[in-house]
Amino acid sequence: MFDVSNRRLFYLLINFIVIIIQTAIAENFECEKDGFFPDKRDCWIYHICVGATHSVKACKEDLLFNPIKNECDWAMNVHCNHTSYEDAPLATKPTHALYPPDYTAPTRETSTHGSIFDYLCQSIDNDYIAHPTDCKQYAYCANGIPQSKLCKKGLYWSQSEKMCVWPAQSD
Repeated sequence: MFDVSNRRLFYLLINFIVIIIQTAIAENFECEKDGFFPDKRDCWIYHICVGATHSVKACKEDLLFNPIKNECDWAMNVHCNHTSYEDAPLATKPTHALYPPDYTAPTRETSTHGSIFDYLCQSIDNDYIAHPTDCKQYAYCANGIPQSKLCKKGLYWSQSEKMCVWPAQSD
């Protein structure tokens, strides 16, 4: 098995590979408007566009980007039949739309103005932040604009894991 130094090296290598992949993906994506957008090739990757800023994020293992909720979600809740072009048939057109017909990207008008997250997100760009008093609440701050989220029933936000977890795993 891995000892501690090999494990660290392994995680550094994985992070390096993810950064390279995200950079390559970012070069092939153009922001047409502000919002959260699924990647056209990989269901676990999504793009965040705010003004002239574009960032690429990847969901943690076993999660896929859900364009309806604008967050990473369990695969059973996401309508995506591939995780990369290699998995999708090349000779056929997709049988589903990336966005549902009634999908609209979030804008400043739909964010949670007047909340504690407005204040907390002022100095945070493109990262998650925990609610200071409610373990079930968190927000994604995209260039100072908060998008408030709530963990599903029975789960708490973990700032270190950047996802909702069981209470025993939360920090």
